[in-house]
Amino acid sequence: MVRCKKLKKDLIEEEKVKVAIKDVIEKKFNISQAARVHNLKRTTLRDRVKKFKIRNMTSLGEEYSTKFSTNQVFNKRQETELCEYFKSCSTLQHGFTYVNARRFVYQYAITNEIGIPRSWTVNEMAGVDWVQGFMKRNHELSLRKPQNCSINRLTAFNKTAVVEFFDNAQKVLLKYSLAPCDIYNLDETGISTVLQTPKVISTKGQRTVSQVVSAERGPLVTMVGIVSASGNALPPVYVFPRVRYNDHFVNGGPNGCIGLADKSGWMTAELFVDVLKHIKANTHCSNHNPIILFLDNHASHCSLAAINFCRENGINMITFPPHTSHKLQPLDISVLGPFKKYLGISFNDFHVSNPGKHISIYDIPTLSNIPFQKAFVLENICKGFEKAGISPFNRQIFPESDFVIDGIEEYPTEQIVNQNEQILQDEELLNNIDNLARLRITPQPSSKSPEEIRPLPKIRKIKSNKRKGKSVIMTSSPFRKQKESMQHEKKVTKQQPKKRKIEPKGTADKKQKCKKSKKKIVELSSTDVSEDMSIADSDQSVGSFAENGNIYKNKFVLARFGANFQQFHVGKIISSFTNSVALRFLQRKQSSWVFCEQQDGKVSIVHKKDIVLVLPEPMHVAGTSSSAASYFFDIDISHYNVK
Repeated sequence: MVRCKKLKKDLIEEEKVKVAIKDVIEKKFNISQAARVHNLKRTTLRDRVKKFKIRNMTSLGEEYSTKFSTNQVFNKRQETELCEYFKSCSTLQHGFTYVNARRFVYQYAITNEIGIPRSWTVNEMAGVDWVQGFMKRNHELSLRKPQNCSINRLTAFNKTAVVEFFDNAQKVLLKYSLAPCDIYNLDETGISTVLQTPKVISTKGQRTVSQVVSAERGPLVTMVGIVSASGNALPPVYVFPRVRYNDHFVNGGPNGCIGLADKSGWMTAELFVDVLKHIKANTHCSNHNPIILFLDNHASHCSLAAINFCRENGINMITFPPHTSHKLQPLDISVLGPFKKYLGISFNDFHVSNPGKHISIYDIPTLSNIPFQKAFVLENICKGFEKAGISPFNRQIFPESDFVIDGIEEYPTEQIVNQNEQILQDEELLNNIDNLARLRITPQPSSKSPEEIRPLPKIRKIKSNKRKGKSVIMTSSPFRKQKESMQHEKKVTKQQPKKRKIEPKGTADKKQKCKKSKKKIVELSSTDVSEDMSIADSDQSVGSFAENGNIYKNKFVLARFGANFQQFHVGKIISSFTNSVALRFLQRKQSSWVFCEQQDGKVSIVHKKDIVLVLPEPMHVAGTSSSAASYFFDIDISHYNVK
């Protein structure tokens, strides 16, 4: 087999090439002399000068980014614009996929009347080979898998909210001169009995690789994590989805952990007071030894009972702005992620060691013990407080680029990406060369930038009638008074009697008439109709039955039957007696008003007073021969309890 050895070629310094072309154009040297002076290959310099003259260049740096520049669709300036545009969209969290980028590049080329390959026109998008080459030429771009970010988080993390949070934190920190060991963060996380399994060794090329878990979905246990800025972690609190709590729930859990119970398995206002008592017992805080507790503004954290307990025991609670925990909460930043990873490994080890056994909620404290010790360590905890700018306190921790919503609202739609300074200097240098006039260079037409073709995304803050949340010091007197007034208003509202609806005149009479019409059966005076249908509730109707004898034979009637005569059945009259009739009852099909004859064909004797209605002649249900014994009556009897 012949092996072709690839030789490494020396990279060409583009700066030397530019100066050499300038010397040749100005006729200071010929091509051979310029190549020797600038230590370039004569053939390379000759090809570059030839390209420059053929394509009527106006700027050297604009075109010759690689040796294959003559086959490129876009020049260096245009590719720089596209690169900056893609980076801007990614920063605004509206990045392009490969397919979207190819479609946009095609639109960009068509708008600027740039020559493109025929395949682009057929597919209405740039080719895959162009995208791959573009990514190689622009090393600052790469294909990344993004994390999901909700619109609420995108709009909530803004400069106003973050500045207000740091103002509240600074006010409390300066007031009490708190050390890192007195700064705490609290957050809840849900632990299900079914977690994502870790990677396992399997057959190469196998399509599907599965790993056993307890169930499709499992019950949820809430774990409350509490850490300090000094790197210490308090024993966790578990909330089990049970009505009553037993001590054996937390057997095998981390040392000092406690358990609570609620029917939902979530944190509630009543249980949060117990969590605060747990914090007090482990920190020994008081009004003479205060601490600061950062937490989210969940409804269970903002109860009046919790605020009063904190004020009495020296706990200063400060809430994060809504939807900003991914940036400001230390536990979310660097602790709970590793914890969930180690917990998934622990669950998988349990299944491997105990084949066929399910994980219950009572196994969670035991299985989370080792992951808790691995994740809630000094390095992770301190890194989270540092990244959030809480300890050490740094209100400038977030650069301007992190406030995406502010950037989106203030970003100009017609902003054009400027060329770099080196390209501008090259253009000025070449424009001053008198000999370029001999080459009949024509200036390039003004092209549209990517922002003009497709403006950068704009997201406005969502307007809603809900009260906007913000960072507050919950233990402050103004907030406490506000909660007390809100609670008082709720009590007053509950005590007030409900207002009756004022209905327009005549509405009550109409409702009463409708009720009577439902109970009343319409009596028809027509002679023809009375033969088919009559009401037998009165003595007169019963007498007519007796006088006519068997005239109603083979007629269908609705009769009272069953316990307490509360049920009604449709039957066919077989024979008639003085005060009673013999009926063969029909069976009603489920959830329909179609009746069919019963197979046993039993006959029952019913008193004529229990016959409520004589039904009209039935209609047979269309279909097969088996459906010939099915009947449908053209009358509404839905207000009866027909069986």
